[in-house]
Amino acid sequence: MRRLLDRVDEAGGGLSAPAAGLVADAFQLDGGSRGPLEDLEPGRVVDRYRITRRVGRGGMATVYEGVRSDGVYSSQVALKVLRRGLDTEDVVRRFLDERQILSTLRHPNIAQLLDGGSLEDGRPYLVMELVEGERITDHADRLRLGVSERLDLFLQVAEAVSAAHRQLVVHRDIKPSNVLVDGDGRVSLLDFGIAKLLGGDAERTAGGVWALTPDYASPEQLSGLPITTASDVYQLGLLLRELLTGIRPRLDPDRERPLLSTRPSRLATREVTGSPPPAERASARRTVPQKLAGALGGDLDLIVAMAVRREPPERYPSVDELAADVRRFLKGQPVRAHPESTGYRLRKLARRNPALLPAVAVVVLLVTGFIATLATQNRRLERERDLAREATIRAQETQDFLVDVLGSPDPWRPADPERGKNISVVDALELSTTRVRTELADQPELRSALLATIGRVMMGLDRPGEAESLLREAVATREAAGDDSSAAISEALRHLADALSQQDRLDTAHTVLERRLALEEARRPADGDRLGSVLLQLAELQSLTGTRDSAERLAERAVAVVRSSGGGTLAALLQLAADIYRSNDHLERSEAAARESAEILRRRGVGGATLAVTLHSLAQTLGLRGQVSEARRLFDTTLVLLDATLGPDDANTISVRNNYAVLLGNAGDNAGAERLGRDVLAAAIRRHGGEGHSRVADAFQNLAAYILRQGRYREAVELTQRAEAIYRAVVPGSPRIGITLLSRTEIELRAGEYRAAARSAAEAAAIFAGRLPVASAPVLMADCRLGRALLELGQRREAVALLGGVVERLPKSQLVAIHRAECEETVAAAGLAVPPTSAIDASR
Repeated sequence: MRRLLDRVDEAGGGLSAPAAGLVADAFQLDGGSRGPLEDLEPGRVVDRYRITRRVGRGGMATVYEGVRSDGVYSSQVALKVLRRGLDTEDVVRRFLDERQILSTLRHPNIAQLLDGGSLEDGRPYLVMELVEGERITDHADRLRLGVSERLDLFLQVAEAVSAAHRQLVVHRDIKPSNVLVDGDGRVSLLDFGIAKLLGGDAERTAGGVWALTPDYASPEQLSGLPITTASDVYQLGLLLRELLTGIRPRLDPDRERPLLSTRPSRLATREVTGSPPPAERASARRTVPQKLAGALGGDLDLIVAMAVRREPPERYPSVDELAADVRRFLKGQPVRAHPESTGYRLRKLARRNPALLPAVAVVVLLVTGFIATLATQNRRLERERDLAREATIRAQETQDFLVDVLGSPDPWRPADPERGKNISVVDALELSTTRVRTELADQPELRSALLATIGRVMMGLDRPGEAESLLREAVATREAAGDDSSAAISEALRHLADALSQQDRLDTAHTVLERRLALEEARRPADGDRLGSVLLQLAELQSLTGTRDSAERLAERAVAVVRSSGGGTLAALLQLAADIYRSNDHLERSEAAARESAEILRRRGVGGATLAVTLHSLAQTLGLRGQVSEARRLFDTTLVLLDATLGPDDANTISVRNNYAVLLGNAGDNAGAERLGRDVLAAAIRRHGGEGHSRVADAFQNLAAYILRQGRYREAVELTQRAEAIYRAVVPGSPRIGITLLSRTEIELRAGEYRAAARSAAEAAAIFAGRLPVASAPVLMADCRLGRALLELGQRREAVALLGGVVERLPKSQLVAIHRAECEETVAAAGLAVPPTSAIDASR
């Protein structure tokens, strides 16, 4: 019984997990003297991980330390396993919700999800980054940190929570035990076990217990009201208060939080009326450095008080606003939690610049006009404050609208019950678009922002046509409201150009980007990150259309702009520049840019999908340079990261797996390429719900190439026919149809069907004409194979005339080695001189 009471005391006087689990744990119902039966013994292997020790046990799960044991690479991890006896449908669902939520979050201050699965008995588990550290409060007290150092730690927590909110995730359980600090002073936010994706109603655990930690719960959590990001603001206020004062919040059943009305500065210096009785005081109070008491007070009191106000609208409107006030305090600037007054601002100015005090006094005495100037300045600051608050309110309205639309079973409440339970993401987005247009007709800025957001989501769902329509409407809405130069319209133009590019409408995309470039070049002061972004977009577009020199100049300018401005997007731009250099055959420059990008990310502690993108770019370049072994290792690492963070059916993961297959095929490992190609095909079909999508046709086409090289002609023909049928149905007139015809031509040439090969190659060339550069690989291969067919048919004059043009273009081409050899063989058979291989080609 004492162990059960101890567990209740640890929970702050209430139960934050199903009571049955607490009872089973307290009395060791399954394990007798050896401990609960659910414990995984050291040495046990779970999938590819070997358990080394148990780290801790919570209300829902047990956490173990483990190491990867499959020999791919060695790393320490944390395994979070659902506790036996709690594997009810409700609890398992919440555990799986945590895994889904963590898969969307990537931030250096959020513990990274690496893997997941289920034990033999069906209990799910998560594999996460192992965080070696101590509670934030214990860390601060052990090192006797001062106020500014404690606030720096708090700001790391706030940044992590803000990153979660940007992904529409509310943590709902922020407390010291869920915030660890490692030996380098890096904060990690843990345990999203009761977090909520896309808002929604309050949620009960099994047995009717609210999913919360009572002492740290917000008033709306305790009352069962809908939870928003304001709940996390409240809990951050409690965390800040405890970090500064050493006082742990206690929920008193007879009085409503008696300690919250007392300022932190008073808590740090004396016992508080209504504080816990002496018997409880030891667990509620920690020892903090005495020097903190004198440093607290004033603005810090007001910041904490505003964060923990009972009514959500009275708190800071967002975590970013709370963090901004803390930063202003650290800089000695006025905070927004303080009532506005001229005297307050003057005191702040004097503290920041004590040497100015005599001069200010003289000016005040001698120049009465100073009062008027000060009043004018004050009004300007008020206007700036109002604009900032309006921006914050718009951001909150945007978030709340999306939470309302996407977090409910059906946005049309009440709606058809059947559809409400089975509504898809696309259905929800289409319904939300209708609501945006009708409900926000008198709010053009918010309407435009939401339309642009939905458009970007449609892009992620491989629906560029719908995305284009929404993004055009977003731009037009802002223009009608008189906005033609804001950062928001620049971002909308960026995504509009991407949607057009995905539809192969490159000329229109170029026009959109030229407008965006003019906008950013005219901006004062310039925004280095956005200017670099549009320059890179234009470079990518020009690379696709064959304007290689111009593409590289734009890429170099983009990197230089961001590097000189100290922008935060340098790593991303270097990775994109590496792709452009590679497409232009400048492989050494591509490798250097990709390696610098990876090094920047590693220095910043960035991993997951962000690092995977750069490693993928480097792997492609190394493969072309002939460094196949290192390229394969990088591809393996990239896929481990992407499978764990995005999943095997994500578009990025599919693309990387496809490019890995291309590497193996070009290296002669066609069996290995086929295995990966089949994985790509299966994932593409799952992602797109069947075979009616161009990405599925791409997978059929690539798989056909690997099978063809193994001599299985009939199977390869069937795959290319399936790819061609899909292309003709969903992207009529696309150059992709010509690619399938090239594969058919290769098969027909090998089978000796030269007339059929000539017809297929000529049709492919006609499809490519005017759509692709004349020196591009598909156009050259169409001409080479048509020339080969004509030679075999005895039409030597026509073949020589056609292949003469190939000879002129071959040195500037981007052909891989196997296709270059085929073209050179055909040119030689026509009696023409084979052009020398360039130094760049030799490096592949």
